[in-house]
Amino acid sequence: MSKLDFSSRNWLVGIWIALAGYLVVALQVTGRLLPEQVPDSPSYLEFPFDSVAAALQSTRTPVYPAILELFESTGTMSLVPHFQLLVHLIACAMLALGFSRIGIPRWQTFLMAAAALLSITLWFNVNLISTDSLAVSMSLITCSLLLMYCSTRSLRLLLAISLMSILTILCRPAYLFLVGFLPAAAALIWRDEGLAWMPTMRRCGVLFFASLAPVFVYSLIRLVVVGQFGVVAFGSQNLAGVTVQFMDQGIVQQLPADQQAFAQHVLDSRIDWYAQHPALSEGMGYQTMEDRWNAMIYEVVVPTASREFGDSVLRQHEEISSLNREIIMRKPIAYAIWIVKAVRQTVRITLAHIGLHPPFFVCLLVGTVALILLPLCRRDADRSVLAILVPEEVTRANVLTLAFALLYCVLGMIPVILTSAPLGRFVDAVTVLIPGAVAVLLSHHLASVLRNYRGS
Repeated sequence: MSKLDFSSRNWLVGIWIALAGYLVVALQVTGRLLPEQVPDSPSYLEFPFDSVAAALQSTRTPVYPAILELFESTGTMSLVPHFQLLVHLIACAMLALGFSRIGIPRWQTFLMAAAALLSITLWFNVNLISTDSLAVSMSLITCSLLLMYCSTRSLRLLLAISLMSILTILCRPAYLFLVGFLPAAAALIWRDEGLAWMPTMRRCGVLFFASLAPVFVYSLIRLVVVGQFGVVAFGSQNLAGVTVQFMDQGIVQQLPADQQAFAQHVLDSRIDWYAQHPALSEGMGYQTMEDRWNAMIYEVVVPTASREFGDSVLRQHEEISSLNREIIMRKPIAYAIWIVKAVRQTVRITLAHIGLHPPFFVCLLVGTVALILLPLCRRDADRSVLAILVPEEVTRANVLTLAFALLYCVLGMIPVILTSAPLGRFVDAVTVLIPGAVAVLLSHHLASVLRNYRGS
């Protein structure tokens, strides 16, 4: 009788189909495929498509509103979660194909894709009328195209990367980090393959141009049409949710004369909010500041800017950005402390969310128990536990998948930490590849321990 090979392509495809089927059923049974609106939903559903200028002045980019408009016009809004799930299934399948193209063994590519398939972001956001779930999936497709391009350097794949990256960014501007991530990740892969630095840099330059060019062109169009260079008039208010908590009367008096009135009104509004919420009015600890963050944006800064500068979103954005700069210049230490605390919070959320997400928790628990019990059941009593537990040399797949996942996570979190409170949904999105990389490490270690155990 031939021995079953669970690492064969047919077995892995079968397991993948079963896993995807289980996910679809679980989402359906738990009601997670029923569309649900969140506070951000109206800004996408009411996107101004009536004119190009209005669309380019909006605080939202056009891709996700256009998708919603398509579903709404066909009377199929109830299918938005199903669409978001379908895109995610495609993205994860492409991710497995991408990693296999750069020489990662089948089991490791399967683990990376399976972990992404069961991601926290999908489970908690697939039914929401927001960009969280879809943008992660689009980003994974972009990463998959990059992995394929690294092995072929096909012009078609390069154009696909350029198109997919700008679509992802115009779905959720937080993915602007892809412009830097794509060439950096490619350099990681090519250097791992032994390519010299100079040709690596030339290739990365091409990738950087391909990912930056559409962003630059779109920003240039906005400059010509609405007078502002950039992807969107957004981001300044997120940072203001942090900076206005540093502001006091002394800072207001130090500001340029043309900014003092706006700053004073913001400060007065913040004081009024504190009076109405005494439980959150004291202290500058991280959690207290995060608990106030959303209110500072939408109950203090944005309403005040609207009263001061009318309905001009661009003017509001410029004035809030200017106020942010002035506050940070006068409170650099407070801002630096906030960043350090935000980094710590990011690590805490990453460990907590990944460790407690049911499928990841079960895998970690089983793997840990196996590592503990196998040496205790060794057949050779004279062989040390350490000799069984110490793994063989670290493989290329271990290093490359972990480095790729960490690079994606770090570059994705930098803009979040610098401009916002690192909420769970922000952290979950950029750590989407971490569980897969950990699974690759753990599976390699377990396989090594099993080989040592059998040899005992």
